[in-house]
Amino acid sequence: MTSTLSTDTPNLKLGVSRLRRVLWGWALLLAALGALHLTPMRSEPVVPSLLAALPYLACAALLASSLQPSYLAMVAAVWGLSVILLVPSVGAVFGADPLGVLLGNSSVERIVVALVRILFMVTAWNQFLFYRLLYGSASFHGVGPPPPFIPPMVENRTDRMAEWSGMLGFLSLMAPILAMGLQGAGLSRPILQVSLVLATFGLGAGLGSAFSPTSRRGTALRGMLLGALGYLLTLAVGAVLRGFPPA
Repeated sequence: MTSTLSTDTPNLKLGVSRLRRVLWGWALLLAALGALHLTPMRSEPVVPSLLAALPYLACAALLASSLQPSYLAMVAAVWGLSVILLVPSVGAVFGADPLGVLLGNSSVERIVVALVRILFMVTAWNQFLFYRLLYGSASFHGVGPPPPFIPPMVENRTDRMAEWSGMLGFLSLMAPILAMGLQGAGLSRPILQVSLVLATFGLGAGLGSAFSPTSRRGTALRGMLLGALGYLLTLAVGAVLRGFPPA
């Protein structure tokens, strides 16, 4: 028989407290990385860019604003998708990585920075898979024995996240097309940078919602797909308009 836990269970209260610390820890780290994008680098021609800093600062603000385990999936998406920016030819369009500049810009050092980002991505994803149980276990199903019934310990906003993922993913598909149309006006680069942010958050919000208890899983999966397609299309349009040279 499946055991039942109450909201007064000490371990569940401890889990909520730890989730809050985890979210704030990621928020501070992402905010610091965003701040680096706003800091001039004397050793390399890295121009401070609010658009390049936007995904880190926006994600940090989200993490600090609400106690949502699903936001950890967005953290994983931000870290994972940012690896492509370590390629110099891509960073030339979407913003060079200041962390790579600080640690060194050789091939070996870029690989080390990429591995660190991948490690952060895996860590955030594993934390998401664990702390999403704080939404309550009633909607979780598996092939093994049923887990103890866990009551909802945090407010579940994944339905809203699913809707946002679809909207952001769609916009990330439209933005590169707009960038191509406005190439002559010199607006293609900022539009592509915004598109990359929209795609990242569309994919991350879809992941966080689809793998959590939600009544909008289909919407979340569509948002994931649109975000992924938007990300790839943005990179492709950037290559066409800016002519990425080989890394």
